[in-house]
Amino acid sequence: MSRPLKHGFRYHPLYGRWCDIKKRCYNQNCKAYKNYGGRGITMCDAWLNDAGAFIRWCELNGFKDGLTIDRIDNDKGYSPENCRFVTFSENSKHRRPNRRRPKNPYSFKKSGLPIGVQRSGNKFMAMASFNNKYKYFGSYETVEDANRAYQNGISANN
Repeated sequence: MSRPLKHGFRYHPLYGRWCDIKKRCYNQNCKAYKNYGGRGITMCDAWLNDAGAFIRWCELNGFKDGLTIDRIDNDKGYSPENCRFVTFSENSKHRRPNRRRPKNPYSFKKSGLPIGVQRSGNKFMAMASFNNKYKYFGSYETVEDANRAYQNGISANN
């Protein structure tokens, strides 16, 4: 026997978006949680407890196909005063800056060797690709020497 729905919005196109917002704000198993709930981003109580309130707000505030919900202040949660609808391209411009660390010249591939270094028998080769052509920087006794040659070769060719 199926359970009756508490609200009539289960099949509304915006219901899935409401579920997605809740998931990324409150479900620690969600891949996006670290960027939302993990940073303290929440959904206002009126929307959290009532999909209908969220859907009605969306319909009254400009939702249409091709638009996505956007938080005006990226450090605040989902609420009527902090949300708007924008195109996907506008939304992508309104992101937190990418805070990746600068590229580490000694970063390692899955093989455990630094990028630009390959094992060749009992020696290590240094090489890189420039404009789809490989440049060979030599063969060395140690990984460190090959890595140094790779770094020097990259610097000289930039």
